[in-house]
Amino acid sequence: MEESFKRIQILTNHCTQVENLYLETIFPNELLLIFKSLVHLQKLSVTFNEQSNWDEHMEELGENIPKELQWIEIRNKKKLPFNVKGLKGFLEKVKGVNEDLELGFQNSQHSYLNVIKEYDFKINNYDFNW
Repeated sequence: MEESFKRIQILTNHCTQVENLYLETIFPNELLLIFKSLVHLQKLSVTFNEQSNWDEHMEELGENIPKELQWIEIRNKKKLPFNVKGLKGFLEKVKGVNEDLELGFQNSQHSYLNVIKEYDFKINNYDFNW
């Protein structure tokens, strides 16, 4: 994890104008650093680390989501590492910052999709041409 975090720090310190980003497995503190540093980010595709407890970070991530972010894709195929309550906390905070955010999932569990629709966010599972 430490080596991964160093790479994220280099990215956020030296590539601050990044608009599109495709990352492999990411940890909560890395995503938070990306959200706080890459304010011009428009499209993001990530796989959440499944060993981390994302629930305790979801509200803070929602509060710090870049205002210009148009689309975020979560590529976890088996199981999402946060529960419905964590997703609700995230979406409540995002609503105050970025109402136009679109969400994409490779694992479309019915209960999660219902929550997203409840908060009036658009679900968009298209593959983005990077």
